Amino acid sequence: MEEVKITQISDHVYASSMEEIHDRPHLYLIVSAGESLMIDAGNSPAHARAFLSLADEMHLPMPKLLCLTHWHWDHSFGGAAIACNEAAGEKTIAVLKEISTYSYSDEAIHDRVLKGTENDFVEGCMKLEYTPEQRESMNIRIPDEVLHDKQNIPVGRILVEVHQVASDHSDENLTFLVREDSLLITGDLLYEDFYHGNAHYTTKGVRALQEGLREIPAEWFACSHNKNLITRDEVREFCRCLLNEKRLVLGEMNRDEPVFE
Repeated sequence: MEEVKITQISDHVYASSMEEIHDRPHLYLIVSAGESLMIDAGNSPAHARAFLSLADEMHLPMPKLLCLTHWHWDHSFGGAAIACNEAAGEKTIAVLKEISTYSYSDEAIHDRVLKGTENDFVEGCMKLEYTPEQRESMNIRIPDEVLHDKQNIPVGRILVEVHQVASDHSDENLTFLVREDSLLITGDLLYEDFYHGNAHYTTKGVRALQEGLREIPAEWFACSHNKNLITRDEVREFCRCLLNEKRLVLGEMNRDEPVFE
């Protein structure tokens, strides 16, 4: 597995490297005046600990609050390893309560794949990230606090704005705006629906995405599984192409140099 790295991507935001084979997304620390807010917990306690250990070595403040963008395992299953309070949207909390009762044995995961409630990509990645023994005793943390649309979270001298935006990827997507940096942390907001048949977008979902992003004043978008930051113009063009039924890879339009290393 690749070693976790942390890169400063804006004045106030630090991001971990992503790792595709184990499905480890970027994790974020928003830092101001000796305080930090963590966005997403990672796909396992090992993932979360590696990120926070490196952040500590870099003398970054440990998070006072962990916020989840959505419920999917790669963004939430690391929560048990993080000491601070955890917050998420109501729908995310409800799903985590439900899936915390599931078995994660080989047989149980594969049975859910056959039933269509899990996908085979997650099955493969989860088996790489966890040993069978670890999956037999999974501890899926239930968030302590509810996050709301348009909520402001104080972090040092800045306010981080919570914006709920609809899209195909999940029933609930929370994004986090650092207005001072003109940067929006999007989670998986811009990606397909992977849980209802083959990966796909819908016209309704893309139009809801466009509408939700229209009023958010960000010029840069940090997406959890993209190596590069995405510009506002790129997101606009991406949505336009999807509505015209053209296939386009997000973030591979006009970006030459990676922002994440």
